[in-house]
Amino acid sequence: MPKVEIEDTELAALRASVKAGEKAQALVDGLQGKLTETQAAVGKVADYEARIKAFETAQLDSTFKGAGITDPKVRRIFELEHADVAPGADGAKPALDKWLSDLQAMPAKDRPAHLSPFLPAPGAVVAPPRVAAGLPDASKGALPVQGAPAQFTAEAIKGMSPEQYKANRSAILAANPEIAPYFPTAPQQAQG
Repeated sequence: MPKVEIEDTELAALRASVKAGEKAQALVDGLQGKLTETQAAVGKVADYEARIKAFETAQLDSTFKGAGITDPKVRRIFELEHADVAPGADGAKPALDKWLSDLQAMPAKDRPAHLSPFLPAPGAVVAPPRVAAGLPDASKGALPVQGAPAQFTAEAIKGMSPEQYKANRSAILAANPEIAPYFPTAPQQAQG
């Protein structure tokens, strides 16, 4: 086999390439750890987004049930009307639950004609849904109560910082027990 001669300049260039490759590999190795951390954080964000979406859905269901609106088509009409509400003097659109309670409080003659038939009279208590035949009435003997406005609306929770949410988490769950299954007491570990 013939002997290959390598010039000093070629050897120096080869050594420089090897050193550059080693530096690049070290950089890749360092970034791999950060990539793994970032992927775990993205997984947590997706989990939190799903929980927030479930909470918002439960809050919206509760808002409509509290207003006596249970038909999905009628509910859609109210959602579309709320989407068209103009912002107030402060530049903010009223929250859906506030808007619904304001509509309910209006005299029937002042309400939009196409929404009025679906809202109970001002001050009226919404009747509970009928019980299926053969099942006991779970609300028998219960006194009707006019609902208080929700302190933790979906909009208010969206505007919270993580620290504010953590500080108010137990109060949010206590005020909205129907969403508690979506928010376990211990945060779930990210799947990796």
